[in-house]
Amino acid sequence: MPYRPIEESKLFSDAAKVADSVAAIVREWPPFDKQTVGLQLVRALDSIAANLVEGDSRFSNRESLRFFDISRASSREATYWLNRAHARKILNSADFEMFVAQVEEVRMQLSGLITYRRQVLGVKEETPAYDEKSEI
Repeated sequence: MPYRPIEESKLFSDAAKVADSVAAIVREWPPFDKQTVGLQLVRALDSIAANLVEGDSRFSNRESLRFFDISRASSREATYWLNRAHARKILNSADFEMFVAQVEEVRMQLSGLITYRRQVLGVKEETPAYDEKSEI
């Protein structure tokens, strides 16, 4: 299968789309909400696509997976900040539900990519060395 840059994938497109949509809404928030919740939310969403690109630029699947895992963690962080924005009544329910669903779709695609890289391409997770003499 020929190489295709991650920027051409549906996963990347979906991640960038939700990040841009949320950023447009956050721009309209009051300064306090924008500087606390908004900044963290936009950074987490931008980190999803940014880490996909960085992972796709690595020479080994193991290195790529590390960045794809970070990308998936950023999607969880984004969901946390969406929940905070909704709980603090900064983000209305319709937008909240739509963005959470979009982030969840991105996370599912990420999980599929990670599973593929681990199983099909044979990348094993590193296990820490165990030393009976070491203390916890």
